[in-house]
Amino acid sequence: MARVLIIDDDLPTCDFLKMYLTKKGYEAKWALSGEDGIEVAETYNPHIVFLDVDLGKGHASGLEILQRLKSRNDTVAVIMMTANDDPASIDYAKEQGAFEYVIKPFSLDYLERDVLPKILNQLI
Repeated sequence: MARVLIIDDDLPTCDFLKMYLTKKGYEAKWALSGEDGIEVAETYNPHIVFLDVDLGKGHASGLEILQRLKSRNDTVAVIMMTANDDPASIDYAKEQGAFEYVIKPFSLDYLERDVLPKILNQLI
């Protein structure tokens, strides 16, 4: 079973994604800050991380957390989430190792059909 970590400062987003992924057969946990997400990732060792780009004022950015996650485990598939569809940000995130970059609100059908199967194929 693939382990998924959701890092987002919005509790409803975390709860919704966790519920959706659990129903689809994934094991899922969440963290409300990048720092908490790093701590969870160290013991949970997720295969997939959904990571919000904007984790709130006073917190490390999602891009900083992406770099830290990838430096600890370069095989983790990180899916960046944001409401900002700036092409430069998308390119930068992918250069830093993001597997995918989805724009909020995103389609669960898109995740299930296009994103998650690609990740799972890499894990097998």
